[in-house]
Amino acid sequence: MKKFFSLAAATAALCLFFASSQPAQAGSITLTLTGTGSQTAGPYYIYPYYFTVAQGGSSTTGVSLMCISFNNEIVVGESWNVTEATAGSLGTNYEEAAYLENLASSSAPGSNARADAQWAAWFLFAPNAGDVDPADNVNITSLIAAAAGQAGFYAGYDVYTPIDGSQSTGGDPQTFIGNPGGSNNTVTPEPSTYLMFGTGLMGLGLMLYLKKRNGQTTVLPQGFSA
Repeated sequence: MKKFFSLAAATAALCLFFASSQPAQAGSITLTLTGTGSQTAGPYYIYPYYFTVAQGGSSTTGVSLMCISFNNEIVVGESWNVTEATAGSLGTNYEEAAYLENLASSSAPGSNARADAQWAAWFLFAPNAGDVDPADNVNITSLIAAAAGQAGFYAGYDVYTPIDGSQSTGGDPQTFIGNPGGSNNTVTPEPSTYLMFGTGLMGLGLMLYLKKRNGQTTVLPQGFSA
């Protein structure tokens, strides 16, 4: 019995160590705007915006994202830190914006469909942008309705929200959204994952103790010893 409690204590300590040493989310993320496409809607550049995404000592270049902040401005070469969250965790408008990002990314470069999708995404968060895309004078409210019907399918898209005061120049940066399938998407185990792992180890220890106490022989998987 003493041996079992020693194992349990060691396992608990190991779990607490991992839980405390591992963050619940991935580390700091920095976006640097490296360029835009050539297409505009009125005087505004639209999707795609190209970024270098830096995180944990590594970086990914050429990441294309959609802007969803109409009222803020950024310049090529500007960088800032962001928080990363899924569209689904932030609310319906972000899921709808994710649908519109997917529509823009699958539309031909230079097409009115791409411009309309970008303008609809801006209108979602800034009604003062107006509901008519100046690229082709099309009212985009039908796109908003379509996005509302499809939003749930895009809840996993990533939203990059700027951290105030972290920008390298200028005023508040813009918020961007993109496909989580890119190499910049990172998942870090939550502390609960380690606690579940530890619970399993403790259960295994108890099973071994009871079997030994009853004089039974236990066959362990390769790599384990009693």
